[in-house]
Amino acid sequence: MRSWWRGLAALLPMAASAQAAEVERIGPFDVEAKQSGYLAGWNEGRLRRETTTYHQVRHRGRRVALPTSGSGSAWHDVMNRVISFPASEPALLVNVGDPNNDSVFYLLRDADGVLRSEPIAAISGGGLQVAALDVADENLARDAMQTTRRLRFERASLLAVGDYTVFDGRTLQAYPLNRVQERSAYLALPLGAAPDRGSFVRLGAADDAGRYHLQEVDFLEDRIRYHPIDRARMRFARPPLIDAAWLVHHFRWQPDAHGRMRLTARDDVVPIPYRSERRDADADRLPSYEWSPVTTDFFLWAASRLEQAFAAAAEPFDESAQRVALAGGSDYFRRDWRVDGAEVSLSLGKSEGRYVALSAPWGSKLDAAQLERMAGAIDAALATGQFDELFDGGTER
Repeated sequence: MRSWWRGLAALLPMAASAQAAEVERIGPFDVEAKQSGYLAGWNEGRLRRETTTYHQVRHRGRRVALPTSGSGSAWHDVMNRVISFPASEPALLVNVGDPNNDSVFYLLRDADGVLRSEPIAAISGGGLQVAALDVADENLARDAMQTTRRLRFERASLLAVGDYTVFDGRTLQAYPLNRVQERSAYLALPLGAAPDRGSFVRLGAADDAGRYHLQEVDFLEDRIRYHPIDRARMRFARPPLIDAAWLVHHFRWQPDAHGRMRLTARDDVVPIPYRSERRDADADRLPSYEWSPVTTDFFLWAASRLEQAFAAAAEPFDESAQRVALAGGSDYFRRDWRVDGAEVSLSLGKSEGRYVALSAPWGSKLDAAQLERMAGAIDAALATGQFDELFDGGTER
């Protein structure tokens, strides 16, 4: 018991410690990043020291504290998020409050040496996502855009803040989306903005049957225009495959009779080659590569590519089960091969249409580079356009 207490005593000083702040100067603002230690592992019975980084902001040397609602509410000097962006004057977006429940985004700016704080978005139930609309390639993955505490936009200045606000860093003006609050829209990050900075585009669910459309959100007029997605012509399988490059390939912005830029589908589109989608697994597993929506013939074609290009040797398998799977009679079937002594698998399954996945079974000695080369060889063959018939592009799900 004494040794346990001695170990705890050694850990406790770390629980309340805080290191000196790293300071980032932005005009009259200092953004302080501090590391604080705490004890973790209480529930597991194995205490360990962990650290977390939190941020505070000073304006001309004075620490900034902000309320979450009226004057009687609690004031907060620890920022859940600090966002910088290019602007005509030094300014920051910050979020304070309970990040899992109620919080507020504020615009901080300097007015003749006096701090000016303006609430631009009240958040309820979490949802602290911020995303670049005008320069989509500055966005991180969706989860990171939701949780990264310090975001720095070097080029983007038109931002989606939370679910229902657009913020223009050029004018420092916020636009609440009062009449376009559709939960179906938030399946992925926004895809881009109109050149006149009056609208942006996001993917939305058209119904509960797995059909999707594009939503052109006009935040100046507070309305949505809907654009159908032609699954076969635009080769759409799953939401993660739609990104800013896909949007530019299939749609363009054109002025209407009033000079406003409106989204319009292109008529002269050359189809994007079918390709794999990388699906990341747990940290101790290799990713998989998936093609969809495919016909069952894709399975044997992909198997033949592995055997020809990588001398893959087939492991024993249930031929009867394969016949049933190829006839569409089962929801999942898997076969294994060996390449240079390491196992690799192809599986045929159903999920939002039929798919084929290339993966490494648990315990395989295959490395990530080998698996990527195999997927790349299949994608290279598909890029020729000679095997488009192996895809079921017109199937609605």
